[in-house]
Amino acid sequence: MNRRVYNKCTGCRYCMPCPAGVNIPTVFSIWNEYGQYKNAGHSKWHYEHDLTEEARPVSCIECGACEDACPQKINIRVDLKVAGQVLGNL
Repeated sequence: MNRRVYNKCTGCRYCMPCPAGVNIPTVFSIWNEYGQYKNAGHSKWHYEHDLTEEARPVSCIECGACEDACPQKINIRVDLKVAGQVLGNL
């Protein structure tokens, strides 16, 4: 199951607060859970109900502050784009 996650975000929140208001850990949590279980209905519901429009990846301004702070060295800007496309199209 662990091989199905899309990135290694641990939810540590070092990337927060995002200057643009994106809730990075929650986006990645929903995206990784979708990767593990492929339950589109569940993931879509959480994406639409747990995140305001501002907190979704579309609000990312690509400033890179999150990546500078990330101890896992995740390419957050790229992953947010992909997560937004996947979750937005469920």
